Amino acid sequence: MHFFEVLHQSGHFVFFFITLTGINFIPASLAFKIEAHSIIAANIVNFMFLSMSIDRFIAIAFPLFYVQINFRFYIFLHLFSNFIFALVTLYIHLISVFSHPNFYVTSNIADIYGLPGPFDTRICTTIILSFAIFVHLIIGLLAKYKGGCNKNNTFKFLQKFFKKILQMRK
Repeated sequence: MHFFEVLHQSGHFVFFFITLTGINFIPASLAFKIEAHSIIAANIVNFMFLSMSIDRFIAIAFPLFYVQINFRFYIFLHLFSNFIFALVTLYIHLISVFSHPNFYVTSNIADIYGLPGPFDTRICTTIILSFAIFVHLIIGLLAKYKGGCNKNNTFKFLQKFFKKILQMRK
């Protein structure tokens, strides 16, 4: 996730460089060619945040189920869903850019997100991040009420958890 965040942040250097050259606006097609990596990385980071939220929820809400998961397949599903989401958002952005290739933007990433198109990806990003935040709030409540925030309760919970695992293996 950190790699994609660094990749996303690298798009801001492009905006900085173009600003230093004194060029105020560039065509959307050129801006997308220069910053496509940053836009795709930002979308991947947002979707990864959601998938990690769901992963943490499953781990806390259903710990016995989580221990028994085939992790290779589970990680493959996370990566595959991120890849599919990245392709879909790339396709949506390409449609927007090809529909308006001479639309002038400031080369800021937000300008490319705001291009007129068949679907506004800002809405999708807002929904994804809102859902991820909601899941994190549920995780906090589960951790608090399942005994995750108190040292004594955590110790007791882990004792019960490992006893159940040992009983299952016998």
